[in-house]
Amino acid sequence: MTLRVLAVAAFFPLASFCQIQLFLFDGTNETAITGSGFSVGAVAVGDSIETDFHIRNTGATSATITTITLAGSGFTLTALPTQYVLAPGAFVAFSTTFTASIAATYSAILAINSPINSLTVTLRASATPASAVAGVYLDGSTISLASGATISFGSVTAGSTGSHSIKIDNTGGTSAASISISGAGFQAPSAPAQVAIGAAATFTITFQPPSGQAYQGTLSVGQRSFILQGKGITAAAPTASILLNGGSPVSSAQQVYVTIPLGSASQAIATGTLTLQFQAAASGATDDPAIQFLTGSTRSAGVTVLPGDTTARINGNPSIALQTGTTAGYIVLALQLGNAGSQVSIPIPPTPVLIETEGGVVSQSELTISLSGFDNTHSVSQLVFTFYDTNNNKVSPGSITMDATSIFHNYFNGSAYGGLFSLNAAFPVTGNITLISTAQVALTNSAGVTQTQRIVF
Repeated sequence: MTLRVLAVAAFFPLASFCQIQLFLFDGTNETAITGSGFSVGAVAVGDSIETDFHIRNTGATSATITTITLAGSGFTLTALPTQYVLAPGAFVAFSTTFTASIAATYSAILAINSPINSLTVTLRASATPASAVAGVYLDGSTISLASGATISFGSVTAGSTGSHSIKIDNTGGTSAASISISGAGFQAPSAPAQVAIGAAATFTITFQPPSGQAYQGTLSVGQRSFILQGKGITAAAPTASILLNGGSPVSSAQQVYVTIPLGSASQAIATGTLTLQFQAAASGATDDPAIQFLTGSTRSAGVTVLPGDTTARINGNPSIALQTGTTAGYIVLALQLGNAGSQVSIPIPPTPVLIETEGGVVSQSELTISLSGFDNTHSVSQLVFTFYDTNNNKVSPGSITMDATSIFHNYFNGSAYGGLFSLNAAFPVTGNITLISTAQVALTNSAGVTQTQRIVF
């Protein structure tokens, strides 16, 4: 790549007939060249500088350009226009390239001919010895790069980093060499702003492509420019699996952890989502809101993978806590990571009723039994209460059996708390209530029978 100076010039022998004009074009704006001479700048021997021009028809009628010629040592015409008939306001673009073989001043005659008006402009340039400008050396090479040379970083996985070492040697320079880097993905944080006359500096340019596409930037050293090129590639995310409780079985009323181990260390950046659903197996149940993640959203979590990771990050952490609720069924975890998806279904098996607290209260003529716990089948059907006296004998009339099917069915259908329940059962007593010392309760559901410890009054 060469240095580019963009120009548009205009020459008009008669002010009232200057329909064809020449402009310097800088890539955005046009600047009219009103004199008979124009300097394209200075370069080091062996370097090139390219200048862009527009020829514009500023009149109200069409204009024809018959020829464009450039005569002079070191100058060449490039990018010649293919359109020579210009409508009012239209333009054609062309450029010139100047390359010096020895240190000297140069000139060339640019002639633009048209039946309406012709333009003649003298282009001037100068060249300094190559030793008078800062040398640019790549990765320890002893051969200085030519201006416009391409520094290629090749293909780099998005999110990873490629790099080159750059040495700027200005020991023979005649002016300080300013340094700048431009272009998405390219950085040189340790590069100095300039290298003074007689000094040298070494720094690293890194290329970290944000995504899988081609990137181009520029290294500018003084008035010389060098092309930075690299291509980002998107590596496929490694295979991922979903692991709950380390792979061990789970049951109701647990707090367990979800992890997402990767099949291999990741080479890629990947993002995705982990979602949770619950398929209830208990009679009449459709969901259990208590089955949820314990951080962030209750049923959804963000997943990220960075290069080098062996475990995906869930909400930024290596795992996420999940509580299993109090309803039998299946916890379904679905992972969408990049373009790949996977799903696991973890059973929560039905179990007999689990009693968490139990207690008894005695009053003058009544005994009250209190129980709390959960039935993850939502199917308690029978309660059996047995009371014992101080001699450990059953109190008349013996065991009291109660059909609890309807009561618990109605309760669970209207509950938003899964299989959780609390129960208070009151029993009136005739006779000496102080002779009753303990009680025991048996609860039957579809998974079996649970018997409490002796409840002391």
